[in-house]
This record gives sequence, structure tokens and C-alpha cells, in this order.
Amino acid sequence: MDLNKLRVRRSFIFTPGLQPEMFPKALASGADMVCIELEDGIAMKDKDEARKNTIDALKSLEVKK
Repeated sequence: MDLNKLRVRRSFIFTPGLQPEMFPKALASGADMVCIELEDGIAMKDKDEARKNTIDALKSLEVKK
């Protein structure tokens, strides 16, 4: 592991997987890490939709490093 490449994560933002319109806003927020909620915050009946939204976003959204 190259310790010079480690980056401290100071801030996290969570966004619900059912609201993909919020993904770009979360990415633009300046948070060090964006987490898309797919577990406890999503009802069982909605999990497939949330997962699909997340997969689609990961394929299409640009993320700054």
C-alpha cells in the first residue's frame, strides 16, 4: 500500500437509491464520499428499483477524483 496515495475521508453524504435525481446533487455537494442507500432505508418492495437506479447511475454519472 502506498501511504502517499491515502486520502482522509472527512465527510459523507447519503442519498436514497429511489431518488436518482439526487445523485448528481450529492456528487456536487463537495462531500468526500457519496453513499447510495440500498439497505435499511429502502423497503423490500422497492429494493430492485433502487438497485437498478444505482447501477444506471454508476454507468452514466461522471465522478471527480
